[in-house]
Amino acid sequence: MNYQKHSLNIFPEMGAEDFSRLKCDIEANGYDKSQPIWLFHGEIVDGWNRQRACSELGLQPVYKDFDGTEMEAIEFVMRTNKRRNLTSSQWAAIAVEADDIVKAIEEATEAARRAKIAERENVSNQYSEKVEMAQLIAPSPKTSQNKSKSESRTKIAKAFNTNRSYISDAKRLRIENPEAFKRIKSGQATITQVKKQAQIKKAKEDYTKAQRVDIAKNKPVVHKMSYADFLPTLQDNSVDLLITDPPYSTDVEDIAGFAQDWVPLALSKVKETGRAFICIGAYPKELQAYLGVLLAQSKFIVDNPLIWTYRNTLGITPKMKYNLNYQVILHLYSEDSGPLDTSVTNEMFSVQDINAPDGRLGNRYHTWQKPDELSHRLVKHASKEGDKVVDCFACTGSFLIAAAKMNRTASGCDISHENLLIAQKRGCDYDQV
Repeated sequence: MNYQKHSLNIFPEMGAEDFSRLKCDIEANGYDKSQPIWLFHGEIVDGWNRQRACSELGLQPVYKDFDGTEMEAIEFVMRTNKRRNLTSSQWAAIAVEADDIVKAIEEATEAARRAKIAERENVSNQYSEKVEMAQLIAPSPKTSQNKSKSESRTKIAKAFNTNRSYISDAKRLRIENPEAFKRIKSGQATITQVKKQAQIKKAKEDYTKAQRVDIAKNKPVVHKMSYADFLPTLQDNSVDLLITDPPYSTDVEDIAGFAQDWVPLALSKVKETGRAFICIGAYPKELQAYLGVLLAQSKFIVDNPLIWTYRNTLGITPKMKYNLNYQVILHLYSEDSGPLDTSVTNEMFSVQDINAPDGRLGNRYHTWQKPDELSHRLVKHASKEGDKVVDCFACTGSFLIAAAKMNRTASGCDISHENLLIAQKRGCDYDQV
């Protein structure tokens, strides 16, 4: 017969690895009858995992009734589970639940005591007895109550191998984020991780809100279309700046065919006085594919490739080849193009040294997202207010948002609904036709 878990058994089930070890031990050595499964009011207060293991192995464990009060039972649960292999965050979550149970038991005990006193008062009219009862019922001073609560929290923290700060955090999270509290108690997350995730979420919300405000009066438009459908909607020689970040050769099987398909079409939309930036991966096959297409056309001059390098990402220690910490930006211009606006000294060179977007700062939406600073630089360098800026692989809208902030007319397309929803959240108008 299998028993249900008692509400006083507040410990989480063992993780898969620990439970597997327990089960293997019981299977190899048999059930240790000196370790009974304890029942309180017909339900398990200690030994839930052992019952699970025995049930799966087809063994009959030993059950024993716990003879004591509720307070004694919860103290027993705390004492017998103190060696459990749990994180400090889990202990804090358990301590919060234990604290509630202890308070509920104390309140019930106090209520029973008051009821008994009231009953005695009803059958006794002696003055001395009334004075005694009044003293018993009188509440403790506030300072004494606060001290008692503080001591209680410290005692529970010590009993559960955690600290008062973690317990306070766990108590708050149980109210504000019940799902996170469950993950903490089960060991799927720690309090530090949950707090960090909350900080990142808030940072991203603040960052996104600021972007929406910046482009509220000049929203870029993004269309759910492929480049093959979007580019023909533009007039030839109508775009002042093409700036885009197409899929890399790691995501495109025939990168040469892909480059040949979209680049000539896109360049046909750019004015002869305009410019273009094409961000590509720094892979030999990809470089060859794009340079082959660009060097074969005569409308624009192919500049020395720009390098965007980032220093805030680390990889494994290289053995056979160097780690890649840069991407290539192909720059096209003509003799009729306007001069570059590069008045800042460190922006004048082919190498643009800017950290990649960092999820911890809330400014990263996509794996290959370009940093806002780079987007701002390129748009500022190669266009002016009122210019038409186009991105035919808009993704989450970084280039278009940068253009809109600087009072350019910006539009683009992407085939990913998920990415365009992020662009919309960032302030772009999303045309889902």
